[in-house]
Amino acid sequence: MSSLRSVPCLCIGIAVTILFVCGCSRHPTPSLEKPKPNAAESSKAVIDPCALLTSDEIESVQTQRVATTHPSRQNARGMVVWQCFFELPTAVNSVTVALFENSEPGGGAAVKKFWQTTFHRTDESTEADEEAEREGEKEEDERKSPPQRIEGLGDDAFWTADAQTNALYILKGDRFVRISVGGAGDIATKRAKASTLAEFVLKRL
Repeated sequence: MSSLRSVPCLCIGIAVTILFVCGCSRHPTPSLEKPKPNAAESSKAVIDPCALLTSDEIESVQTQRVATTHPSRQNARGMVVWQCFFELPTAVNSVTVALFENSEPGGGAAVKKFWQTTFHRTDESTEADEEAEREGEKEEDERKSPPQRIEGLGDDAFWTADAQTNALYILKGDRFVRISVGGAGDIATKRAKASTLAEFVLKRL
């Protein structure tokens, strides 16, 4: 008799199981896949500006190894700027490298515009030059001291310097690099050091 009573209970259990399975099939579990980034988010690869130079390379011109690095990223004048401050034990000897790219993928003209208005102005101001002047797009240091062209680096290169600052600009394709070397030494010495570092950087671009 006890076995006969268990039969209805068994049938009820089977029926409940079937109903549960059917109900789940009509309501699938929501997908847990992460949303894919849109085109704007994935169009620019993240760059490590501190990988553009090694400690050995910096030591070869500054006689000191890098103590620490400080990477940063910012937007400026329609460009993305990837910068690294290579801090040396003697702080004044530190080196700064910045890589400039168009912030608009596939056709931004900010790099070209900056390069043209900064280093290739003619005696007669063009409309683009006048607009850049109005917008304050020319760096103060470059107005004080005319850029000096440097041969043999990248597609085009210029050196700028005054009493306080110095920088070497190297154009390669649709991007350019700015290198500034601190420490003692005259302008010619710093220009030579920056040019040596530029050759290392260009190999990685």
